[in-house]
Amino acid sequence: MANGIYTPYFLDIIINHVFQTRTYPPLPKIYYIALLTSAPVIGENQDTFQEPAPDYGYARAALNNLNNLTGENGAYISNRSFIQFPESVESWGVMTHFAVFDTEKVGRGRILIYGELSGGKEISAGMICVIRPETLKFSIGCGQIEQTGVAKIENNILFLADGSAAVSDSRLDITLPQAAVRDHILYL
Repeated sequence: MANGIYTPYFLDIIINHVFQTRTYPPLPKIYYIALLTSAPVIGENQDTFQEPAPDYGYARAALNNLNNLTGENGAYISNRSFIQFPESVESWGVMTHFAVFDTEKVGRGRILIYGELSGGKEISAGMICVIRPETLKFSIGCGQIEQTGVAKIENNILFLADGSAAVSDSRLDITLPQAAVRDHILYL
């Protein structure tokens, strides 16, 4: 994934809850990750985005069972277990972006975090999209990455020697490995 960004809407919620200046809208109790077929348009009061249709077997995946961990660059949140989307019954098309939402309802809600997938990922009928444990990482930090060992940087993505990719933005750091397809399962 590349260039993950917190939306102004989500940053507003976070800052107001942290400093207790406002408690509405409430922080979501559960967050949901979605796959998008194009770049979302983030609006002041409404976001525009394209997801596959639920009729094609698509549903957002809950981001639960998360870890609060500390690494070399500070604290981050990571998935403790697999995050699995349902099996596609029809082609979902080419997934170009991801988004984290405040609701599980496809086609609804506000985008909290979004970014571009590294190259489009075609999801054809019969495929299952899975995010492996300990590979989805979110943090708020200074956005600096130290480059060590064998690595290369392309489009603000640091590809490490172990095949993982680290993304840095002044507002958000997201780290995911490179995607792989095995036995009709897309591993992100």
